[in-house]
Amino acid sequence: HALILLYGTIIGKWNPDKLFLLAVLGWGVVYSMLLPVYTIPDEPSHVDTAYRVSNEILGVKDNEIGSTLYRRYDDIDIDAMEKTEVTPESYREVYENLFARVKNKTLTESYSRNNLGNVPKVFYVPQAVGLSVGRLLGAGRTLTYLLGRVFNLLTAALLMYFGVRKLPFGKSVFYVIGLLPITLQEVMSFSYDAFLIGISFLFAGYLLHWIYGEQKMEFPEMAVLLAAAILLGLAKAGAYLPLTLLLIVAVYRKKTEKSRQGKRTALWLAGSIGFCYMVQYPNILMRTGLVAKAAAKASAVTENYQITTLLKNPVSLFRILENTVAEKSDIYLKGILGGKLGWLNIDIPWHICMAFLILLLLAAIPGKEEHYIRKGYQKLGIWSVCILSSG
Repeated sequence: HALILLYGTIIGKWNPDKLFLLAVLGWGVVYSMLLPVYTIPDEPSHVDTAYRVSNEILGVKDNEIGSTLYRRYDDIDIDAMEKTEVTPESYREVYENLFARVKNKTLTESYSRNNLGNVPKVFYVPQAVGLSVGRLLGAGRTLTYLLGRVFNLLTAALLMYFGVRKLPFGKSVFYVIGLLPITLQEVMSFSYDAFLIGISFLFAGYLLHWIYGEQKMEFPEMAVLLAAAILLGLAKAGAYLPLTLLLIVAVYRKKTEKSRQGKRTALWLAGSIGFCYMVQYPNILMRTGLVAKAAAKASAVTENYQITTLLKNPVSLFRILENTVAEKSDIYLKGILGGKLGWLNIDIPWHICMAFLILLLLAAIPGKEEHYIRKGYQKLGIWSVCILSSG
């Protein structure tokens, strides 16, 4: 894989976007072999949810009990939650069973978890298609689950590729982000984060292309941008809803376009964003603390902080932020760069994390022909959106 990338860079002079796609796919497969199924955070529940969607694809009707689903007897792994560590035994299991055929196809009711409350069902379609292919081919559990991962990786890599291809500037930053260890771990796993990362790349690429691109956005491109915005808005209980506000910035910047077309575009976007906010309205109320008193009483195991409470007492908010920076900043920074892989039980040395941090900083330096975002109000808007999502 490294030789192919080297050839494409030096001899073939391939397009950097295509090299990025090959790099994500190649390193994603490597990570998939190094980190067997279940060694990624929450992967057992992601496997269960993808299997549930696979049943729908194959016409298998599960019962109405949300905590169970039907799966092939050989696909049931009662020890899944105990396989979070990467051990010689986990590699041996993959090696010995990779090309094994399924022996018992009997659909058996088994315990399962369901993550469809966090994201729309489409976030699990790639993994489900991979599982369905493995089941139709009669592959054993190991290969079937590996196919689920591969389909998820392929989908995420393609979404990321189409996103960076549209970027009018800043591609180097996205290249590095896409190849961070933590990113590669997520895009090759069963997690819905793979689709979410791909959609984020797609959204950023098409949005910046619309705002700063020299060519006019056609209807299919606008539809892709809108679909990406809606999917972001409907994911993770509304955590990414503020990102959809950037579409308003785009409409404002493009106000010089024909008035009728501009108004039509603004109405179209406003209606779609409004739909996302309507769907996430209960989550918004809960997260902002407007209906938090009842929730706090219902789950008073630990002290709960809500936004409204902290805003009424800014001193407490400052102290919490201060303590967080003092005690957790190194952990968060290392986690962002991929210094804690697996279930945070694979420790990557700090010097490797710092190397990725330096790469990110170097990638952020504008090239001679790149026109980064320079206006103060635009930067302020982007920072505000980021803070809202973080909050």
